[in-house]
Amino acid sequence: MLLVRGDPGREDVREGRPAGGGRGRGGALEALGGAPALLSEGLRRRGTDPGAERDGREGPAGRSPDLRAAGGAVIRGAPARCPPPGGGGVRTSSHCFIPPARVCYNPGVPQDERAFLDWLIRRRPFRRGRGVLAGIGDDCAVVRGPRGRTPGLFKIDSVVDGVHFLSKTTRPFWIGWKALNRSLSDIAAMGGVPRYAVAAACVPRGFGLARMKQVMAGLAAAARRAGVALVGGDTASTAGPFSVSVAVWGEAGPGGPVLRSGARPGDWVWVTGALGGSILGRHLTFTPRLREAREIVRRLRPTAMMDVSDGLGIDAGRMAKAGGVAIVLEGGAVPVSRAARALSRRDGRSPLDHALADGEDYELLFTTRPRRPRDVTGLSLGGVRATVIGRVRRGCGAWIIDRGRRRRIDAAGYEHLL
Repeated sequence: MLLVRGDPGREDVREGRPAGGGRGRGGALEALGGAPALLSEGLRRRGTDPGAERDGREGPAGRSPDLRAAGGAVIRGAPARCPPPGGGGVRTSSHCFIPPARVCYNPGVPQDERAFLDWLIRRRPFRRGRGVLAGIGDDCAVVRGPRGRTPGLFKIDSVVDGVHFLSKTTRPFWIGWKALNRSLSDIAAMGGVPRYAVAAACVPRGFGLARMKQVMAGLAAAARRAGVALVGGDTASTAGPFSVSVAVWGEAGPGGPVLRSGARPGDWVWVTGALGGSILGRHLTFTPRLREAREIVRRLRPTAMMDVSDGLGIDAGRMAKAGGVAIVLEGGAVPVSRAARALSRRDGRSPLDHALADGEDYELLFTTRPRRPRDVTGLSLGGVRATVIGRVRRGCGAWIIDRGRRRRIDAAGYEHLL
């Protein structure tokens, strides 16, 4: 049973200031148990400070207006299009303002994927243009459909040897399977229907035709299962590592695309399936939650949704930042996989640590308005269990309450260094 502390309209979760507190940042973090210990192995190696990223200025908790696409489709939870204040910068939602960046190398600035994306969002060529309803910062780009038809979803993703798989130990079939399914998982996160895909492969010399045929067999199998047409691509030889990139075009499902930015204080936080331990095999063999996502949209009307690819902690932090809210999880409610428990017995890290930080689960993280308990007890979506794991609060960041302690978990997961 999920126990949520406090009234959703009252509890205020902010960086360095618990509800009702007036202490400074250091004292407040000490009261909360210090910096989060739930970091992935990669983050430990890099020495990343979980509190290093600071959200922008917090604004009112009122709901941002929906975007209405051509044909009357509504994009739920779209951030308000507020002009930034003088002096440059861009407002990423009605709650969060990012100051302008200077194009120079600063050794004090994180050199990672998150910093790069924040920079891209501020650049004019990557902002919304004509016909673009949602651009960088969500699971897919959302573009206006032709002649007022359903909005289109556009996504590209890559798998790279040594990062997403090990070619020396991975069957080539699963490389192709994963390459397409990563993009399909993002289409699912928007509640969409995939239609077409193109793939590009950078192949090390000596990889061999027979192995490339197996990679294509994996791509084709994933496409057949999802009802996607593979319509083209490109192949190049390289002296570098093997990689496959797949771009997918899809359409918004009934109810319009669901963005990750629509969570509001008082919403319930859900996740499908069980988390952690994907490195034992599921990171290659997973099936994207396409049907489950459309069922979620139909039955639960989510206010925000995304897939869990880099870790529950870090992805919950991204959802919180996109909506200008705080997400507070209940440790005992997070569904932990058997694989996570098996890994815990090997390395001594807690199963919850694995569930929060391992990543590559490709489950769905979503929020809904509160519902009657009898409507959600043992809820199954196409055979996949959906679990309420927390609440959305006023404030910023992603937090977890575990054994009576609240700690921040935004950095629990994987980020690419640049």
